[in-house]
Amino acid sequence: MHEEPRAWALHPDAFGRTSEIEWTELESAADVMPLAAAKLQHRWVLAVRGAMRDQSLTRKATAFRMGMKYARFGRLMRGEIALQVPDIALAQVVLSIQVDFQSEHSA
Repeated sequence: MHEEPRAWALHPDAFGRTSEIEWTELESAADVMPLAAAKLQHRWVLAVRGAMRDQSLTRKATAFRMGMKYARFGRLMRGEIALQVPDIALAQVVLSIQVDFQSEHSA
C-alpha cells in the first residue's frame, strides 16, 4: 500500500498533469480503496489545473482564494498528500469546478 496518492501512478510525475495515466496493479483487496482515492484526486487536480488555466490563476492565487496554505496546496496538487472532502467543496465553490466521482476502472 502506498502512502502518497501519486505513488499509485506508474509514473508519479504524471499525477495530475495528463489525463492519460497508467496506474500500478493491485496487490491485495486492501489496495482497492486507496487506489480509487488516488484516481479521484488525480481527476480533481486535473479539474483544478483546468480552472486555473481558464481563469488565469497562479498556484499562489488559487491557494489564497481557497484559504489554503500555499505549501499544502502544492502538496495536494502533486499528490504528495491525500485530498480531503473540504478541499473538494472549496474547489467547487471557489473555482466553480465539478469533478466526476464515478468509479473508473481504467483511469
